[in-house]
Amino acid sequence: MDQFNNSIDAKVLFGSTKACREGISLVGASRVVILDVHLNPSVTCQAIGPAYWPGQQKKVLAHSS
Repeated sequence: MDQFNNSIDAKVLFGSTKACREGISLVGASRVVILDVHLNPSVTCQAIGPAYWPGQQKKVLAHSS
Protein backbone atom coordinates (compact mmCIF):
# COMPACT_ATOMS: atom_id res chain seq x y z
CA MET A 1 0.00 0.00 0.00
CA ASP A 2 2.88 2.41 0.66
CA GLN A 3 4.09 1.98 -2.92
CA PHE A 4 0.58 2.65 -4.24
CA ASN A 5 0.01 5.67 -1.99
CA ASN A 6 3.38 7.23 -2.90
CA SER A 7 3.22 6.61 -6.66
CA ILE A 8 2.51 9.56 -8.95
CA ASP A 9 1.20 7.11 -11.57
CA ALA A 10 -1.33 5.19 -9.42
CA LYS A 11 -4.79 6.65 -9.79
CA VAL A 12 -7.37 3.87 -9.65
CA LEU A 13 -7.86 1.24 -6.99
CA PHE A 14 -10.12 -1.74 -7.64
CA GLY A 15 -10.98 -3.45 -4.39
CA SER A 16 -13.48 -5.46 -2.46
CA THR A 17 -15.53 -4.04 0.38
CA LYS A 18 -13.82 -6.40 2.83
CA ALA A 19 -10.25 -5.57 1.81
CA CYS A 20 -10.77 -1.82 1.56
CA ARG A 21 -12.22 -1.39 5.03
CA GLU A 22 -9.50 -3.24 6.92
CA GLY A 23 -7.71 -0.17 8.32
CA ILE A 24 -5.62 0.63 5.27
CA SER A 25 -4.86 4.10 3.96
CA LEU A 26 -5.94 4.68 0.37
CA VAL A 27 -4.88 8.32 0.06
CA GLY A 28 -2.95 7.50 -3.13
CA ALA A 29 -6.21 6.78 -4.96
CA SER A 30 -8.13 9.46 -6.77
CA ARG A 31 -10.62 6.91 -8.12
CA VAL A 32 -12.08 4.08 -6.06
CA VAL A 33 -14.11 1.36 -7.77
CA ILE A 34 -15.94 -1.08 -5.51
CA LEU A 35 -16.71 -4.26 -7.43
CA ASP A 36 -18.74 -6.12 -4.81
CA VAL A 37 -21.29 -3.69 -3.41
CA HIS A 38 -22.60 -4.89 -0.06
CA LEU A 39 -26.33 -5.10 0.69
CA ASN A 40 -25.73 -2.71 3.59
CA PRO A 41 -24.76 0.70 2.10
CA SER A 42 -22.77 1.64 5.22
CA VAL A 43 -20.35 -1.24 4.52
CA THR A 44 -19.69 0.16 1.03
CA CYS A 45 -19.19 3.64 2.51
CA GLN A 46 -16.69 2.21 5.00
CA ALA A 47 -14.74 0.68 2.11
CA ILE A 48 -14.58 4.00 0.26
CA GLY A 49 -13.78 6.05 3.37
CA PRO A 50 -10.01 5.38 3.55
CA ALA A 51 -9.54 7.28 0.28
CA TYR A 52 -10.68 10.41 2.12
CA TRP A 53 -8.35 10.03 5.12
CA PRO A 54 -6.02 12.86 6.21
CA GLY A 55 -3.22 13.26 3.73
CA GLN A 56 -5.44 13.04 0.66
CA GLN A 57 -4.29 15.69 -1.82
CA LYS A 58 -6.55 14.81 -4.75
CA LYS A 59 -10.24 15.00 -5.56
CA VAL A 60 -11.67 11.52 -5.01
CA LEU A 61 -14.35 9.95 -7.19
CA ALA A 62 -15.93 6.73 -5.94
CA HIS A 63 -17.87 4.28 -8.08
CA SER A 64 -19.78 1.17 -7.11
CA SER A 65 -21.55 -1.29 -9.35
